[in-house]
Order: sequence, then C-alpha cells, then structure tokens
Amino acid sequence: MTECSVPVTIEKPRLPEHGDLACGTALKLAGAARTAPIKIAETVAQYIEQNPKANHEFISHLNAAAPGFINFHLGTGWLKETLMHIVQQGDNYGRVDLGQGQKV
Repeated sequence: MTECSVPVTIEKPRLPEHGDLACGTALKLAGAARTAPIKIAETVAQYIEQNPKANHEFISHLNAAAPGFINFHLGTGWLKETLMHIVQQGDNYGRVDLGQGQKV
C-alpha cells in the first residue's frame, strides 16, 4: 500500500509531556483497517524508528500512546538544517514570487 486513505495530520499536542508533535491518524484508520488504533500507531512508530531517514538528529524520541497517537520529540537536526538554509539564502531568505509581479 502506497497511499493513506485518510489525511495524515501532524499537530502540536495539548500537553508538553506528550512531545513536540503528535499524529492521530491511526485513530481514523482503525475502522477501515479493523484493527485497534494503538496497534496501528505501534506499527507505524516501529516503521519510522527503523527508517534510516528518520535519524535521531531530527527525531530524538517517538512513542505510540493510547488510544492511538504517535508522539514525536524533535532533535536539533532540523534546526541546524534550517539555519544552514537561511545562511545559504542570505538576503533572499523568505522572498517568494507568488504573485509574479501582479497587483492584488
């Protein structure tokens, strides 16, 4: 399966101890998959942990939590990468040409 039947939403959890970001997509998938949401969250969390692209520099820790959330604790890799991008862009950082010179 290469597509998810429901949107994957990443959000800031209400409680800081739940991490920096959280995903509750397993709750929405449970009915169609006929599987407990926590089992889906655990499977996805294991897959993320085993993926070499999800290294500990960017995600320092993640866990599946009842009833079916995946909680992410971010590392500092994303900050380093973003700062390098800002330095590379110099004075052009943040500039976009969305309207291509047209007036609104």
